[in-house]
Amino acid sequence: MTRHHLPHLEELIILNGSTGARNAITLLQKLKNQSDLLNISAKFDGSPAIIFGIHPFNDKFFVSLKSFADPCFTTQDIILKYTENDLQNKLLCAFKYLKKYVTSGMYQGDILFTDTSKIDKTIDGTEYITFTPNAITYAIPKNSKLAKQIENKQFGIAVHTEFNLLDFLIESKHNIDFETIDTNDVWAFNCETELKGLTISDIDNLQEILSQLGKTLNWISGEFLKECTTNKQLNKYMLEYGNYLVKHPEAQNPVSHYQEFKRFVKHRILKNIEQLKTPEGKANRVNQYYDFAKSISKYSHCINYTIQFQQLISKAKQIILYRHDVADIHTFCEDAKTQHEGLVVTYENNPVKIINRNEFSLLNFKAIKQWLNRRID
Repeated sequence: MTRHHLPHLEELIILNGSTGARNAITLLQKLKNQSDLLNISAKFDGSPAIIFGIHPFNDKFFVSLKSFADPCFTTQDIILKYTENDLQNKLLCAFKYLKKYVTSGMYQGDILFTDTSKIDKTIDGTEYITFTPNAITYAIPKNSKLAKQIENKQFGIAVHTEFNLLDFLIESKHNIDFETIDTNDVWAFNCETELKGLTISDIDNLQEILSQLGKTLNWISGEFLKECTTNKQLNKYMLEYGNYLVKHPEAQNPVSHYQEFKRFVKHRILKNIEQLKTPEGKANRVNQYYDFAKSISKYSHCINYTIQFQQLISKAKQIILYRHDVADIHTFCEDAKTQHEGLVVTYENNPVKIINRNEFSLLNFKAIKQWLNRRID
């Protein structure tokens, strides 16, 4: 089983059509009411994400990168399969330290630090213990209880998913049964948390957004939303357009999202057209764009209202995430204060990500680009 990325809350309308849109509204209602029917986990920007535990087919401890198909049962397995130094060292640390304490179950978590990656640092006059596993720097005030708890730890991981074997199928769940490991050398903790601190003003604002979401959804035809789920090309480009808006905040409020979406798709389809060798190939590529543009022309208003629906979801997320905090763990990006990554919220066994994409996802896009540039250099 290979792990797949969880959807963002605002993507449900594209991925699951009318049902996805209603589910997104329901989940926001549950969050507004702080329902105990939700399972909420804090997301940490750890790297890499690993699966670890006791493998169900041979009862041996293993670590793996997001897949049960290629487990490492020994340090030699890791050395042979992963030759990139930093990744290899992290996996060797995970194997060394987790094997001592994990005697049952299978879990996934994000590595936060190893024996060489914690750094003492002063930011804005405050002394911290810091670690930067990916785009976000986590900083724990040195005078805090948590700093004293982790200062001598050799390995840290945030655990967020549990796996069970049912009828030879491995299924995941986010309401996990994982007891925190807090020993002399390991800090492995359960990411489950609670949403606290919504004010009366927050609740009123969320209710207003929920009302607007219902009205906006009424303007989107069921035919279009069904097309989003069945037309692979439309589904792909709508999701990619969402990522484009995250990367380009200046494009988030055009006169018409329909027109901006068409320009985006035209660029995607015609990109590198000059590299095609034959006139026929170039003509086919141009016709591909015009055929797609013609197929969506009747949905112009639906596309505008769908993006508006997604932006309302993002507005609601901001209210919720503004109240999300993790005690004694501050977050920075290049010494500038930033929010925590966000939450994973599960309702009726369906987990979704609630993240400030305009801030965090943009940081991640930049981090990926920097990593690729380093690899090329």
